[in-house]
Amino acid sequence: MENLIKFLESRHSVREYLDRKIEDDKRVIITDLIDEINREHGTHFEVFFDKPEAFTSIIARHTLKGCQNIIVFYHDDPVEAGYYSAKILLKLHELGIATCYVGASYKKRIFEKDDQTIQCALAFGYGANVGHPHKNKDIDKLIKIEGNKPANFDFVVRAAMSAPTAMNLQRFKIVAKDNEIDVELTNKTPFAEFDLGIIHYYVDLAEKN
Repeated sequence: MENLIKFLESRHSVREYLDRKIEDDKRVIITDLIDEINREHGTHFEVFFDKPEAFTSIIARHTLKGCQNIIVFYHDDPVEAGYYSAKILLKLHELGIATCYVGASYKKRIFEKDDQTIQCALAFGYGANVGHPHKNKDIDKLIKIEGNKPANFDFVVRAAMSAPTAMNLQRFKIVAKDNEIDVELTNKTPFAEFDLGIIHYYVDLAEKN
């Protein structure tokens, strides 16, 4: 259990990247995982390697320096998109590749398709640094206990708190009710439902451990 927490907490958003290509063997792993998720869950995620033009906007040049790779999460359901994006995020971290979710700080228009909805995107590459831990809300603001809580509740909460959310707003509560764990959205602002999917993935991962 503790190893999982260390792994999750060691991953931070990175906003400055080295001019270094992703190796061919890692490209295969990333592409195969995305293809598998699309095939099994009806998503339409797509990876773009060596695409520096995705980050040539004024915002991107200042917030995502040097990034050249992006995964675009096309899907009708923002919660599902967020959930399966987290699986990819953590696989990239396992491969030693830095990441940062992006909502507006990339050239979204060049990826738009008439028949697909973009829920969010993920910038990735080799980081010039390892990033910094995000600031967490007070734990009392992130949990709700209604009756008995399961024995692994505190562990699940720690896992959820390590998950990335848009602008680090953490618009969720981890709910313990009748020895079951659920996640509630506390504020339906932009990307909140996508964030909810990410949190659900981290909670499910923790519960399996």
